[in-house]
Amino acid sequence: MSRLRSRIASTPQSSINYPGLIVFALILALGLAGCAGSSSSASNNPGPAPGPGGTTPPPGGGGGTPPPPPPPGSNPALVYVANAMNDTLSAFQINSSGGLQPVAGSPLSAAPAKAVFFLSGTADGKFLFASENAGITGGEESGVMAWSVNPGNGKVTPVPGAPFLENPGSAGPRELQVTPNGKFVYVVNINTDTVAGYAINPSSGALTQVPGSPFSVGTTANNLGCVSCPLGITIHSSGRFVYVANSTADSISGFSVDQMTGSLTPVAGSPFVVGPAVGCPPRAIDCDSEVAVSGNFLYFTNADADSASGRRGTGTSGIFGFNIDPATGSILPMPGSPFINNAIGPEQLAVDRSGKFLYLANGGSASVSAFAINSLSGALTMVSGSPFAAGRGTNGLSVDVSGKFLYATNTGDNTVSGYAINAATGALMRVSGSPFKTGPSPFGVTSLP
Repeated sequence: MSRLRSRIASTPQSSINYPGLIVFALILALGLAGCAGSSSSASNNPGPAPGPGGTTPPPGGGGGTPPPPPPPGSNPALVYVANAMNDTLSAFQINSSGGLQPVAGSPLSAAPAKAVFFLSGTADGKFLFASENAGITGGEESGVMAWSVNPGNGKVTPVPGAPFLENPGSAGPRELQVTPNGKFVYVVNINTDTVAGYAINPSSGALTQVPGSPFSVGTTANNLGCVSCPLGITIHSSGRFVYVANSTADSISGFSVDQMTGSLTPVAGSPFVVGPAVGCPPRAIDCDSEVAVSGNFLYFTNADADSASGRRGTGTSGIFGFNIDPATGSILPMPGSPFINNAIGPEQLAVDRSGKFLYLANGGSASVSAFAINSLSGALTMVSGSPFAAGRGTNGLSVDVSGKFLYATNTGDNTVSGYAINAATGALMRVSGSPFKTGPSPFGVTSLP
């Protein structure tokens, strides 16, 4: 709030300019009248409301706490789901309780893309991107699809030149992520053991491959197929580092990002062998591996592996934790890792907006697991009540822009489940109306402002 501040100097009586004083008084009276109803001094400003225990929170959160999200705009936040088997996007507006209302015309055509699987968007909500892998549904076309987003009605329009294709057309794009600053988008290619990088045109959303793209994850695919078979990708909140989960190599490839060009350079020690999990046999391209970042903590999971013993089929899976060196991007195993998850078939990982909770989609258990993240060590503790029921083939995860809600795609049910996040405990509660109908085989999900 702006305040009118006046300072009047004491003037000797013999030097008073009476006409000038009259003019000054008129100006002062008009200024005070213009501030009617506003606080004119710090003593009239009540300041922030007292918090728990009568304490007053410092401006902006203080104490290392992130500032609260900006107040909601005039348009509801949006959720998009990629329906892999019929080339469409299910588009929803989020209501105040976390429920999803389909936008007019949903599901929307993904044309001219032939098959869309995973989604990511720019933080400002202007552009939406999808990995396109027509090799799965027929044909040899791989790349990234791009749309501009109408925030008012949720409709999407292909950006000029989309889709942006890769060579070879059989590269097999899987997950993709946009950098926090919205300058670049990276996509992993399972069939070629690479990650491709694109610069985003801030005006049109058009993509141009960055110098040196695509980048090897540390192995080279051969005539038998992929060797590392990368599937998952995540980006450090600083935008300086990219991490890729290699499914059959049980490893993580780390890269530093050139902030000017977007080119990637392997960090020292990459790729990092995870072990002792033996979750995916060689070239098992349907065996998922995922990574997620919370601050300087990195988490990795691999499908159907009992992380503690390396044995499969025991009814549990695990999450490996690593500490990130913020200067170099290199990673070291976290004490206490791996952390056991009492469900099977892990798919995507997601971290809430506060960085306090980690969520894991369990495709084999039709559920979502929740963990509290120790802010000092990064160690994981399972949230009471976890895992939380979802639908068949739980796959993609996304926390909405407000941080209040989590959405999970259910590939086997053709639905998306919505949950309210308990800000104190991380526990999940289904929102009214959940699950919500999507198109066939929903995979990726993302939320935009």
